[in-house]
Amino acid sequence: MKLSRLILTASLALLLVFPGMAEEAPAVRYSGAVSGPKGSVGLIETDTTSYLLKLGRKLGDYTVVALNFQKTVLESPTGKQFPLPLGGPELGATTAGNLKLRLNGVPLNHTAKAIADVSGVSVVVEGSLSSLVRYSGTANGPEDALQKAFPAGGPRSVMLDLKGSSLWIVGGQRFCDSIPVALSSSSHRGPATNFDFVNAEFSYVMKVLARELGVELVMSAQIKNGVTIVTTKAVPAEDLVAILTAGNGLKYTLDSSTLKVSR
Repeated sequence: MKLSRLILTASLALLLVFPGMAEEAPAVRYSGAVSGPKGSVGLIETDTTSYLLKLGRKLGDYTVVALNFQKTVLESPTGKQFPLPLGGPELGATTAGNLKLRLNGVPLNHTAKAIADVSGVSVVVEGSLSSLVRYSGTANGPEDALQKAFPAGGPRSVMLDLKGSSLWIVGGQRFCDSIPVALSSSSHRGPATNFDFVNAEFSYVMKVLARELGVELVMSAQIKNGVTIVTTKAVPAEDLVAILTAGNGLKYTLDSSTLKVSR
């Protein structure tokens, strides 16, 4: 689904310009910025979701023309600019660490996606996690960032090697422990493909993966939690099936014609 359509369905409210009427700022909140070895991203919040921003990216009819740890600026087709300030604690002057983060109430799955993006790693986030992240400071890599954002405990993380690509797992103890075992038992079937699912419906994601594997999906289990998995390098579809089923306490079998998912 295209970004412009996602924004429309989420009621982003990027207002049309009518003759004789003044343009108004879009009804969004600039909630976070993260920088790292692979660049910088910002995050905006609507009433229903978050979106990652990059310099030059189109947001409906608007373009991101500036993005830093103090504000982001959106420009309308007429050239009018709308600065959106970044609230929350200021980022300190220290430059220690290869990640810089200023997050003011950003959902965990979008925080993890932003950190993974600027770190050049793939990420899987347990769907049941719904924490909001408020943190301003630096970190030495994704795992350190998670520990600093949740100093009193909370989500765990582990970094794995997935055929030459780093895979960052974020979730509870059981979730994190189940993934390495699941990957070791996968036969790595399916064409290597890039995937980008953020809080997507579990059944939809499994249908996509079954299609990539060229088989029919038979699924008796119902999972309400959304699926967040973003890859920076192409991975086999079965590896993602193994990750998502194991992480949600499910089992799967895969033959030449059918992918079966059950309790």
